[in-house]
Amino acid sequence: MRKSKILSKYKYYFILICILIFSLFYTSKDFFSSYNKNETNFEVKLIKYKINDLYLSMELKGKENLVAKYYFKNEKEKKEFLKCVEIGDILLIHGILEEPSKNTVPNAFNYQKYLFNKNIYYILSVDNYKILKKNNNLFYKIKNYFYKKIEKLDNYKYLYAFILGEKSYIDDKIYNSYSINGVTHLFALSGLHTSLLSMFILFFLKNVSNKTLKYILTFLCLLLLCFIVGFSASILRSTIFFLLLNLFKIYSIKIDSIDILLITASILLIINPFFIYDLSFILSFMITYYILLNSKYYKGNYITKLFKVSFIAFLASIPIIINNFYQINILSIFFNLLFIPLVSFIIYPLSLISFIFPVFNNILSFFINVMENISLFFSKIDIFIISFPKVNIILIISYYIFLFLYSLNRKIKHLFCIILILILFDIIPFFKNGMKIYFCDVGQGDSALIITKNNKNIMIDTGGILNYKNNKFSLMNETIIPFYKSIGIRKINYLILTHGDYDHMGESINLVNNFKVEKV
Repeated sequence: MRKSKILSKYKYYFILICILIFSLFYTSKDFFSSYNKNETNFEVKLIKYKINDLYLSMELKGKENLVAKYYFKNEKEKKEFLKCVEIGDILLIHGILEEPSKNTVPNAFNYQKYLFNKNIYYILSVDNYKILKKNNNLFYKIKNYFYKKIEKLDNYKYLYAFILGEKSYIDDKIYNSYSINGVTHLFALSGLHTSLLSMFILFFLKNVSNKTLKYILTFLCLLLLCFIVGFSASILRSTIFFLLLNLFKIYSIKIDSIDILLITASILLIINPFFIYDLSFILSFMITYYILLNSKYYKGNYITKLFKVSFIAFLASIPIIINNFYQINILSIFFNLLFIPLVSFIIYPLSLISFIFPVFNNILSFFINVMENISLFFSKIDIFIISFPKVNIILIISYYIFLFLYSLNRKIKHLFCIILILILFDIIPFFKNGMKIYFCDVGQGDSALIITKNNKNIMIDTGGILNYKNNKFSLMNETIIPFYKSIGIRKINYLILTHGDYDHMGESINLVNNFKVEKV
């Protein structure tokens, strides 16, 4: 009898666990491309594109998904592309297939794995293209309308982020400050944006007397948004959750909101098992789950409740953030107290309003400028930024078990265990004795790391910044710094610079800005 009660109470957990196991099994299989690597002509549909100066990147749908790259010959060709080509058009592309590159430095971003987890096996390097068929699909026409209208507006970088979920247009320096402050989740379309948008839609539908029809129309609008933004995991999660929550409410079906979240996650993984590797899906699900699990403790005024939610969200995200970015910012709990209301009640609503009525663009610009300057100022406060090495999966599971127990009963012993595991996150690398030597790939330059038996760190040369097609790329920021942090390095005892050439010592200042360097 007791077993059946437990099974009944946790049945949605069991269902999700079974689907997770299936997803892991399914995605571990060897998948093979539908393309022959020697193919040179491709009939594809344009799903998405982005232009940076003369560089064009595209997402395409042919026999399978492809990403493509192309360099415009001049501004005239770029303008011709923008004038003639639209999302949804069928293109004939001549080019060559290239395998995505792997990370050559341990624990750095693996582009090949990232694409494989999206069922993409090749990058198409485009020589030339032509339009075979123009798009006549109504939904693509709506999508193109959104993209083309936003392109013409002053605050297009943030309108892309808040309306289309496309964060890559925000300046790197600004977005990096948001990342340091731990508020980038505000730029990913998810529960916050879905809730606010559904409120707008329901307000406009307030005269519709049929409640079921009202919520179905709202869901269809949200589904259209999912299509426009490319069915990202976070927006799908919040949209399906919204639908299920309101359907159960309309038909008076009593079901816990956590169970609805578990059903939502199960549906998403059935639709696409590869979501199991999607960082936005993992963060969105884990943070929402623990926020709901702790909902009974959210008492007090708005600021008190917001702090409690921010604190729980921070705790829920720690292992995921550490294993992907190798550092956390303790102050992000407090930064969210400022940025969440600013985005929720001012900037996001103004983004929607200024999209419809561009006359409000100047007001939006003012608040965006305020937000950027605040973020840049706070990002310079680095005393509370703590680096962590890459974490063992057993420790991560242990962490979440104790966080689950703490969420249920708020016992001090469980909080103590959470703190103890966080300490273990940090100190385990120091128990790995023995000399190690790493030769790090920094392009044509040189960089090596020697870790002695007594954990002294010696770095030889730093490499420099790569220039490709007028685009600068810092290997120090993208590979060396994440790698060092991932193995628990916080200071360099000796930095040896062999000579003054830029490809050997060009990133020295960048290194000093990120690590304590004792002797040069």
